[in-house]
Amino acid sequence: MSCPGVFNRLLNPENAWADKAAYNNAAVKLAASFQMNFEQYSNFATDKFEKGGPVLAK
Repeated sequence: MSCPGVFNRLLNPENAWADKAAYNNAAVKLAASFQMNFEQYSNFATDKFEKGGPVLAK
């Protein structure tokens, strides 16, 4: 991933966390929260919308 004028190391949010395990836990919690919140819209969404959200390992 790259963006003109931005250091590549800044484009990965995990790099901003000293504790990588804490980052991963926060990322999983955020993704799960997104999925739970999205459930209220599932009757209106197409597969394309659902596939665009975060995917958690089972």
